[in-house]
Amino acid sequence: VRHMRNGLLVNDYHRPESFAAAIVRLMNDKALYNRLRLQARMDALSTFSWEASAGHLSRIYTEFIKGG
Repeated sequence: VRHMRNGLLVNDYHRPESFAAAIVRLMNDKALYNRLRLQARMDALSTFSWEASAGHLSRIYTEFIKGG
């Protein structure tokens, strides 16, 4: 998660109030919620697509075969 790109990072995550404040912020700011939601989906689709996963696995196998 990248803060303000595809989500909100809560530095004080061990405090329920901080976590709740981030949730309330998203509930109150629909534009921010939608922007983060759409970017998170785009990031997930590009990072975790079958093509991306296959490419990553192919690079691992290639390095293994080369002895690296």
